[in-house]
Amino acid sequence: MLRIARVTTLQECAALEPLQREVWSGHLVLAAPHLFASITCGGIIVAAYDGERPVGFCYGFPARKRWSVWLHSHMLAVLPPYRGRDLGFGLKLAQRQAALEDEYSVVSWTFDPLQYVNARLNLARLGAVGTAYLVDYYGPMDDPMNRGLPTDRILLEWSVASAAVAERIARPSAGPEPVGVAVINRITPERAGNLQCAAPDLSLTHPQLLLRIPTDFAALRGRDPGLARDWRLKTRQAFSHYLGTRYRAVDLFPGRDTCTYLLEKA
Repeated sequence: MLRIARVTTLQECAALEPLQREVWSGHLVLAAPHLFASITCGGIIVAAYDGERPVGFCYGFPARKRWSVWLHSHMLAVLPPYRGRDLGFGLKLAQRQAALEDEYSVVSWTFDPLQYVNARLNLARLGAVGTAYLVDYYGPMDDPMNRGLPTDRILLEWSVASAAVAERIARPSAGPEPVGVAVINRITPERAGNLQCAAPDLSLTHPQLLLRIPTDFAALRGRDPGLARDWRLKTRQAFSHYLGTRYRAVDLFPGRDTCTYLLEKA
């Protein structure tokens, strides 16, 4: 039986080091003293345990800009054998509860907009909202997920105390894609199962817009790295333009070969 608990001691932080190495291919991302210093100064770590062994964790540190203070969630990791059990969702809910207890009203984080699983968790299930597009945010990275592609990210804001977030968390599913909404990018299938993305239409001004991405971007990248880069650059154009002109990414609708972002004008 898995349990999720808040991390509060240096020893518990140290137990997260082997987990990081396993998830990130041998790389230790943050050492225990760094994590412990953070949680004693307003940071939050929640971890999932199988017995006494941590098998996933979520880490955030306090952020400030002028007079605004919020929690920035920097890491979410789950060991491969424990994926597919909704642990990511459980860890984010535990992070939300801890943030509320510590009187944070907003949690932010970034994610790769071409990773469907993360996009679905963040928007469709948690109710976070994409507010900005960050080009090559981390610079070149050599881990399997990021190698060879610019590390573009979407910045999310999660209003953890809002009724809208509570309603989204309780929602059973996103439902079908809305009909009659303008589509930013057209997709055509190619041989070998690849999907070609047309140049995005940057002239749209409707209250709602749809933007489609491959459901399995990792498989597409494995078959055709050049096509994966093309997807990165064309979706960069679309997200940069619309998130920079008062639109927000507010939901994600699943599909077999493609899934679809819903953008709404703020």
